[in-house]
Amino acid sequence: MKTMKKLLLAGAICLLTAATALAQPILRLPSAIGDHMVLQADTTVRLHGWADPNTTVTVAPSWGGEVTAKAGFDTAWAVELRTPAASAEPHSITFRTKKAEKTIDDVLIGQVWLCSGQSNMNWSAEHGIVDMQEELTRPMNPQIRLFTVTKNSSVYPQDDCEGCWQVCDAESARWFSAVGYFFGKRLASELGQPVGLVNASWGGTPVEIWTPAEAMAGNAEMVAAWEKYPRSRQGWRIGSAYNAMIAPLLKTAFAGAIWYQGEANKRNAELYGAEFRMMIESWRRAFGGQLPFYFVQIAPYARTEGGIAGALVREQQARVAAAVPGTGMAVVADLVDDVTNIHPRYKKGVGDRLANWALGEVYGRTVSKYKHASFRSAEFKRSAVIVTFDNAEGGLVCRGKRIAGLEVCDASMEFVPAEGRIDGDKLVVRSKRVAHPTAVRYCFSDGATGNLFDAAGLPVAPFRSDAD
Repeated sequence: MKTMKKLLLAGAICLLTAATALAQPILRLPSAIGDHMVLQADTTVRLHGWADPNTTVTVAPSWGGEVTAKAGFDTAWAVELRTPAASAEPHSITFRTKKAEKTIDDVLIGQVWLCSGQSNMNWSAEHGIVDMQEELTRPMNPQIRLFTVTKNSSVYPQDDCEGCWQVCDAESARWFSAVGYFFGKRLASELGQPVGLVNASWGGTPVEIWTPAEAMAGNAEMVAAWEKYPRSRQGWRIGSAYNAMIAPLLKTAFAGAIWYQGEANKRNAELYGAEFRMMIESWRRAFGGQLPFYFVQIAPYARTEGGIAGALVREQQARVAAAVPGTGMAVVADLVDDVTNIHPRYKKGVGDRLANWALGEVYGRTVSKYKHASFRSAEFKRSAVIVTFDNAEGGLVCRGKRIAGLEVCDASMEFVPAEGRIDGDKLVVRSKRVAHPTAVRYCFSDGATGNLFDAAGLPVAPFRSDAD
């Protein structure tokens, strides 16, 4: 009898639970749509979520322009909404069906940027970034809003991620990307608009896991190189960070993206340029536009002398910047105080240089020079090499008694130290040990910082004339 009563009670509980589940209306928003968010100004944005199948969802923004959509049998719905001009006036957006309603508040209209990469993008005040720690002691701009995507990995593309929008203050910024914060602070100041920053970064990650798997699957060389990488057998897969941390953001309207990554690809540096370009172009296809994309050339780092894997990655990054439209590279070799630390402790200069690219290229603002001087060609005249540069208007400057990091070689390809002399926007290089030079290099090693700058104070990018 007792057993029968228990069975009847259990059955009643199950029926009650099922009835409650059937009666409970569905109206859910992704984490990237919530209180304190920033929407991209003066454009069409896509808002989406989930509701009861075959249910009409009404989206009503406080600035007007109510729109509707019908949820499919998979519960998904999406609308397109026109946003007004940038404004610090807080707005609200109400989402409703016949059975449920949600309102998000304190929505600002401004500029929204994606910040991604590995640890040098991810590092925060709590990781020992000195200038970010100092920043926390000062008043912060509440019109800057922060969203951090929780680190995650997935075999398949996801439609949502974990995270929430926060008003920028000393507490919310404590763990936020220092590079991203300083970038956003500069934009907010120069533009006088709210800025939303979405940080989707993860320390130690290689470019392969940020690239959609279907894009890389067609390149046998890249796939074979990945399969030789030990971490490919420890949970990470091609596209796994993209699936979990970028795919859920594809309906978000971004003004552009900033990126700081490359250290984790020193193992296959020669392939990095092609892989990085593939990632950028794949993201652009997925987001549905020519997403402006500005990135940091990895900083000098060397625990021992003689390595060039980092130099090869920097070279590949420079090639991507030169070849892929709508991209730009910030050179930061002069912002490193310790080349034995893979995480430079100061990030304000990095964020500012990325912001100058965005301000100049995306927003058409007149800002300080942001295109660094870069190698154009080398002319060999007897014992001298005459090096010419792009973006060296105003000439070159050496900060020191002699130009550091110069090397030349003859046909033997054995490089030896060389001396350099500045001639306006050109560089004349020679060595007493090489009578007939055939190649020249500048700071082409993992830890070289260099002391050659353009007239505006930007460091000359490392280079070699003997590249393939």
